[in-house]
Order: sequence, then structure tokens, then C-alpha cells
Amino acid sequence: MTRRSLGQIPGMRPEIESLVAELLQHWSQPGASLTARQRTALVDVVRTAQMAPVLPPWESPRDHAGLLPADLSIDDALVDAAWKITMHPGTLTREWYATVLANGVEPSTYVELVGVVSMANALEHLCNAVGSFAPSLLTPNDGPTGGSTVSGRISSHWVPTIESDLPNVRTALSVSPGEMAMQGNLLDAFYVPGGALALDLDAKVWSLERTQLELVAARVSTLNECFY
Repeated sequence: MTRRSLGQIPGMRPEIESLVAELLQHWSQPGASLTARQRTALVDVVRTAQMAPVLPPWESPRDHAGLLPADLSIDDALVDAAWKITMHPGTLTREWYATVLANGVEPSTYVELVGVVSMANALEHLCNAVGSFAPSLLTPNDGPTGGSTVSGRISSHWVPTIESDLPNVRTALSVSPGEMAMQGNLLDAFYVPGGALALDLDAKVWSLERTQLELVAARVSTLNECFY
């Protein structure tokens, strides 16, 4: 199959093209805890994982010489977390999360990592589904980290979150406002705009009715062993 850019795919909505450009810019900037080079390196880990032979969930990609560049600008704890979230989401447990923290990763850093990795996976799956090549990452901005974070508490998530009337899945990244905002933009473009969730299920949002969208979403969630 000949791969094309997303802009060359017939019927590709402009909202998605704009979102992809926004994602690339978002990853190229320093976050609250991770540098821009670390953020783009996480995206590279996701892309490598999706193309590599499937490793058992207990193996690290670092144990396989040549699978990842030796000079990748993130440490093994972040590499392993990104790989496992990408390849074995159904094996994630609270106990595993505790080992990530024990390896020196702060909860807010983990939340930022989850934001980058989950959205990178969404983009890669889209590109694979429509026959597009993955867009090139932008040159990382070498500025310092220090984006905003907020204090949260452990409630219905493993990670600290802020109190909110939003569904749990919408608040999972809430201690990292930059990632939470980008997640909202991605959901608006890839799924339905936030306000459309209040519409009747027989309303047509994009080219599909809500019932059709929810059927696809439920099927994908089942295949990915999603908690929700």
C-alpha cells in the first residue's frame, strides 16, 4: 500500500489536520516536567513499539540491542513505561504504577508521560488505519521545563487528580493542565466536540450518527481492554 500524508487522504476532515499540526507543536515544546527532547523521544518510543516485534510484557526494549537508539534522551523508567502503555495496556496495574514511582518518576511526570504517549498512540493508529505515513516531528525547543501543574489528591484514579464534575476519563490528566487541554482538543477532533455529548444519540455529528460512533468506540475500547 502506498502511504500518503494525512492531507492527501480523501475525506480527511480539516479539524483532524489542524489537530495533528497542533499535536506536533505541542510535543516540540517543554512540558511541566519533561523537556521537549524527552517528549519527542517518547513519541519515537511509541512509533518504534508499534512497528517492532511484540515483546512479552515483562521484557524491556532496552534488553534488545538496536531496538531503540542508545542516545535516546529519556531514562529506562520512562522508556519502559511508554512501551508498556503502548503495547500491553491490559497488563497495567496499581502495583506496576508503584514500581514506576519507585524508579524515581514523580506522579506529575507520569501523568505528563501518559498524556504524550496516549495521544501519540491515537495519531499512529489513525495513520495506520487510513494508510498515511506518520508526520515528521518538529525540532524540539530546548527551553526549560516549568509548565503549570496543580495539586491533586488520590481518589478514583491511581494518580492524583483535581475535583471535577467531568467524567473520570476526562480528569485523569488534570494535574497536568497542558496535557488535559490537549486531550480535550484531540477528543473534539477525533471523537465529538464536547458540547455534542449532550445531544441525542440519533444526532449526526460528523459523517456518522452518535450511535455508530459509540459502537466503534465500544469495540475499540474492548479490543484495547480499556478500564472504562
